[in-house]
Amino acid sequence: MWALAKSGVKFRTLVNDDGSIEHWQQPALEAWEIPKTDPRERRPRPPVYWAPKLAAEMETSEVAPARGDDGADIPA
Repeated sequence: MWALAKSGVKFRTLVNDDGSIEHWQQPALEAWEIPKTDPRERRPRPPVYWAPKLAAEMETSEVAPARGDDGADIPA
């Protein structure tokens, strides 16, 4: 939507029952959402970049016991 508005595309306007006119407005963007103006510009990472991707990457408080092929616990 941002790129379309910057390139001059006219968006549809809505006329409400009370006569007021409504049209699309650019929402406030987070720092990582703002498009680059220079390809060499460094941008902050989005919050999902820092979130753990796999369960194995998340810290756990206890260690699961080792199990053999038959599913029985292996003695330490």
